[in-house]
Amino acid sequence: MRNYNYSTSVFFLKSSLFILIFILLGSDGCDLLNPKEVTELDKIQSAVETFRADVSITLSEVAKIANLAIEEKSFVFVSPFSTFVSPIALVKGLDKLTSEDFAAGKNVMLTFFNLPKKSDIPSGFYSVNINKNSDSGSWYFSMKDMNNQKVFNSRSAFRQGQFNVLSNLANRCLCYQDNKLMVNYGFTTKNNSFLCLNLLSMMPLSDDTSTHGQKILKSLKLLREEIEPVLSSSTIEKLSKQVLIVTRDDKTAIVSAFEEPTINSDKSINTLYLFLNSRKFPAGFYYIAIKNLNEKFAGFLLNDRREVVSELNLNVNYNWTGNDIGLIGGLLENELHLSFIYQVSTEGKAVFDIVINE
Repeated sequence: MRNYNYSTSVFFLKSSLFILIFILLGSDGCDLLNPKEVTELDKIQSAVETFRADVSITLSEVAKIANLAIEEKSFVFVSPFSTFVSPIALVKGLDKLTSEDFAAGKNVMLTFFNLPKKSDIPSGFYSVNINKNSDSGSWYFSMKDMNNQKVFNSRSAFRQGQFNVLSNLANRCLCYQDNKLMVNYGFTTKNNSFLCLNLLSMMPLSDDTSTHGQKILKSLKLLREEIEPVLSSSTIEKLSKQVLIVTRDDKTAIVSAFEEPTINSDKSINTLYLFLNSRKFPAGFYYIAIKNLNEKFAGFLLNDRREVVSELNLNVNYNWTGNDIGLIGGLLENELHLSFIYQVSTEGKAVFDIVINE
């Protein structure tokens, strides 16, 4: 009887304790067990994963039409706002090719643009081929549409060397350069690097109307509908309505600017707010602060407790007189680039290019 009474007492004590905890926690207890920040991170990561899976399928379908074998899951995708977008996927096996192979002429990527009118190229899907002119020694790239018609041809840059990459990387970055808006894209393997530039217009977007183009745009719209409210609700400061999306299979950044930058105790200014997930930085919300140190600017990455977790490379190009579409950026090799125009004086503006390196 003693053992029975003891066991029974323990049973009722544990049961009562569990019921008491359940009653005390209730629905609020779920919030304690699943903090708001974790939920927001989960929402963003889930939305990005779904988006990448959908775009991967679309790119695979287009690649079959173009007769290209691509690394569809490792594509890079950059969209500064709305449906302004330009993903690219690399052709398989680029790391097995030599510079002589590329010089002879090779298809190297599949790309999609949804761009403003009067950009270098119209919106649509393109295959990109590179080759070397044997007479001049210059490298060129050409673009063909889905009807196999060449629509663009220009000089490009090709480098040989030992590059610090674990696998073939697709590169895409929108940048302010020489008072113009450009898109820089290409690839990096362990032994070769290639890039090309296109001039972008500042006019309204001209949506691609093809079936696969509309699939890409629909996927992007759904992604924005999911992540933009989450990013906005994750901070008490008011963010710009413009949200930059940058994603590749090894890193993702969802970035916006503060409408009214806040000043920290060390006199640095919080300018950008972002969700970041990469090999070096775990998934989370971060701040980017800039500080004027004797007329030289420095950049810092802060965690959600406003603690410095990394110093950033910051380049400033003064005397900007070109157009400004707001926050832009992208991925070049292991670097995340973020660029914006900043009023440095009553007379002039400058381009701030912030680099987050792995």
